Amino acid sequence: ISVIKYSFAASSLETAELAKNIVKVGQNRVVPEFNFMDPRAVGKWDMMSLQQIQPALLALDTLEAGKDGKGARPPPNEDGTPHETLADNAVRLSQLMSLLETNYAG
Repeated sequence: ISVIKYSFAASSLETAELAKNIVKVGQNRVVPEFNFMDPRAVGKWDMMSLQQIQPALLALDTLEAGKDGKGARPPPNEDGTPHETLADNAVRLSQLMSLLETNYAG
């Protein structure tokens, strides 16, 4: 085993720690999986009416966000995750692609 990957759930981290000790790999080999594209509370809008989610959708629209994507934010979330602009999400996606290329390119 060269790398142990875990989700951010507490039980997954505990399991990764146990596995690390059993297979005797260093802490640098225990890494979170895809932490650059965590959901950011988007799931709270699933199954809601268009009227309820319209402010969030409009924040992703060119008229509000602007051509650079920095002009508007969706409404704040109740779960503590940041309400990011479209440009913020584009940066996180770029970072994710770089990470994947680095870790998995042959």
